[in-house]
Amino acid sequence: MGNLVNIYDGIHHTPHYKNKGIMFLSVEDIETLNSNKFISEWEFKKYYKNYPTKNDILMTRIGDIGSTNIVRDNSFKAYYVSLALLKIRKQILNV
Repeated sequence: MGNLVNIYDGIHHTPHYKNKGIMFLSVEDIETLNSNKFISEWEFKKYYKNYPTKNDILMTRIGDIGSTNIVRDNSFKAYYVSLALLKIRKQILNV
């Protein structure tokens, strides 16, 4: 699998939630990729060098292990360690 995708996990600590900002996803959000939890843009920039973009895959790592969903847009999303981010390697896409 490592030859096909780059795999990342989310932050390992609970962030400081805000009323608005960057959506923060966790394992319970895998079906809809929608959440009512948000973090600040500052915290997002500090902790997320790799974040979900259109056509990436989010997969659960805790609880119902292996459930997946495809990211459908390019809006910024933060994610917890309970999710893995799978980004298809560029050389695979160019074949």
